[in-house]
Amino acid sequence: MPALIWAAVVAIGKMLLWLLGFLIVRAIVLLGISWVTYNGIDLFINSIKERIINELGNTSEFIITTLGLIKFDVCISILFSALLLRVVVNGVNGMTKMKWQSKFYKDI
Repeated sequence: MPALIWAAVVAIGKMLLWLLGFLIVRAIVLLGISWVTYNGIDLFINSIKERIINELGNTSEFIITTLGLIKFDVCISILFSALLLRVVVNGVNGMTKMKWQSKFYKDI
């Protein structure tokens, strides 16, 4: 009888170690993908911001003053926030679809 209990404990231990290893590897992969995505989006937004600043540097003082009066910087901030929100929502929806998608329903 003790040998049977010992075999069950060993089997459960092996299963838990396998499950823990699987979860750790999955978490590391997801963190890596998240890090690469965040840095890619950050680099993209910074490059667009630099291009806008460089292009505005070549304009006259009147145009820059007018853009300041109409809150052009707030407009750009709202547009970048909306772009980032759309990327995040699409990513979350994509992960949800991948997780819950059935093989019969491809377009949920």
